[in-house]
Amino acid sequence: MNISKNKTIIKLEMMMHKARKEFTVSNLHSKIKIMKKKTIAIIQCILYLIAPYIALQLCRMNRSFVTDNLFFIFLILLTISFWFSIWKLEKALDNDSQ
Repeated sequence: MNISKNKTIIKLEMMMHKARKEFTVSNLHSKIKIMKKKTIAIIQCILYLIAPYIALQLCRMNRSFVTDNLFFIFLILLTISFWFSIWKLEKALDNDSQ
C-alpha cells in the first residue's frame, strides 16, 4: 500500500512539474506571439479575398483613377500576397504544433 502511495505521489509531482514548466512566462509569451501571427495571417487571407471586389468597384467608380492594366497588375500582386499569407499561416501552425 505504501509503495503504491509513493508511486502516486511521484506521478503527481511529475505532473505538477510539467504543468509549471508549460506555464512559464517565456512559454506564454511565445504562445501569444504564435497566436498573433496566426490571427494576422487569417485576417490577411480574409482581406485578400475582399480586395479584388473593392478594386473593381474603384475601377467602375472612376475610370481615370484606375486603368484596366493596373487592375490586372493589382490582381497578380494580390494573388502572390494571398499565397504568401497562407504560407505564413501554415508556418505559424507548424510552430504551434511543435
